[in-house]
Amino acid sequence: MSHFDVFVSYSRRDNDDGFVTRMKAALEAAGLRVWMDDKIVSSAEWWGQIEAHIERANNFLLLISEHSLSSEWCQREIAHAFALGKRIIPFQLSAIDERRVKGGWLDQTWEQVARGN
Repeated sequence: MSHFDVFVSYSRRDNDDGFVTRMKAALEAAGLRVWMDDKIVSSAEWWGQIEAHIERANNFLLLISEHSLSSEWCQREIAHAFALGKRIIPFQLSAIDERRVKGGWLDQTWEQVARGN
């Protein structure tokens, strides 16, 4: 199985304008091997495919928005990356109203998370 430099975690709602797709293309143009679920086929095994790609990636690029931080699936991706000790690279796409974001990601002390990365 091949390995990737970057796994991109994002909400599909943040790619309506194609920004995430363009970011992936720019990273690939810079010579990085990038994986995101833009071509994944829906099946009973799709979550297993995502987990496997997180495991095979050197870095986990988290595209932060209210959509991604309130997405159950993005939360699961983040949790899996944390459990594996992956380097998480946060990239904020938009302003966030923390009161509207679910999950434990924003409940952690950012400094501790950054130091642990």
